[in-house]
Amino acid sequence: MEFNENVSSGYRVLRSGNNIIYTGKICKEGAAEFQLKTYDAIAELNKREAAIKQQNTNAAKNATINGVKKDNGNQNPSTQSPQKQAAPAAPAEKPEKPLPTVPPSIAPEDPAVVDVKAVKPAATSSLESEVSNNSCSTSSTSSTSVVPGLSQPEYVYNPSIPSVSNDNSQSLMAGIASPQSASGGGSGGSGSTPAAGTKTAGGGAPTALNTLRFHFTSAGGNLPAGVAMMDMVEEAGRMGYHTECFSKGFVGSAATFPAFACKQRFATDHALFLLHPPAKSNVHGQTEELQIHSQNLDMWHSTSNMIYQRLKRFPFPKRGVNESDESYTKKVEQVAHDKENAGHRIETSFSNNRYDTAKNVIGMGLIDHILNP
Repeated sequence: MEFNENVSSGYRVLRSGNNIIYTGKICKEGAAEFQLKTYDAIAELNKREAAIKQQNTNAAKNATINGVKKDNGNQNPSTQSPQKQAAPAAPAEKPEKPLPTVPPSIAPEDPAVVDVKAVKPAATSSLESEVSNNSCSTSSTSSTSVVPGLSQPEYVYNPSIPSVSNDNSQSLMAGIASPQSASGGGSGGSGSTPAAGTKTAGGGAPTALNTLRFHFTSAGGNLPAGVAMMDMVEEAGRMGYHTECFSKGFVGSAATFPAFACKQRFATDHALFLLHPPAKSNVHGQTEELQIHSQNLDMWHSTSNMIYQRLKRFPFPKRGVNESDESYTKKVEQVAHDKENAGHRIETSFSNNRYDTAKNVIGMGLIDHILNP
């Protein structure tokens, strides 16, 4: 790893499988490396998925071939394929009997007189006729011709037929703890994680082959860099991957943009957050230049507030197995109340420039679940 360069810039971006970890200052270099690590994780997931599909294809082909061999090995001689069964021996010809003497009273030209030698004997059976007609055939259709009394193999391997691909991705989930098993607490924070968009067509539950997990511990930094990291997270979601964000320790300022952009957003119960207006230091110049700086800050201020308003959402609360009607009704009413006041709470926190707890941020609709310690 490139420790020296990263440490001097005040940030670290690490990747372990489908986990991308960002810690330290948000900066342009860190945002670029964050995007690179995300693309690397996507490429690795694609390779793993392709390898599993190829393994399933080979297994299906081998099973088909073994089925053909087993079926042919268990067949009786009477039920073997027409290519392998020997043609029945031709029946022995019977000795010709002497022709009867024709009475002289019957003229040889009489049409009723039949010359036995001129008549060709008919085939003894339809089977013999079929064998005699096909015994020298080398056409590719001879393997599929049906001979009366003979059975065809039950399985015929054809490589042009696509094999059935079974999804073995669930086996990769062994030993990986699902985040929803540890989630709970807070409004909208209880219950299991609902299935979100996945890489597979038609949607489905998140698996080890379609999930990207982002971990953040950062006090913020460069605002455009934080927005670029948010765009990368949302791009992965549009590509069909299930994205999960984990806020740990402290997440503030520009780091909140990517941390709130995942399809599922988690935080530890003791994590703190900071939403605050943009600022610019070392501003110099004449009155016109200062006015331009002020206008740019106002634009970033409205853009940041708009992003938070867009990212807020509230999952519908799930009812517990033994939960009473009264308890569940209060839970639904609390979510409805938080949703109605979320916009105002975001603007207040954004302007006050004060820290917020994970529970307060859940009330704003910016995270979904609190992880139990």
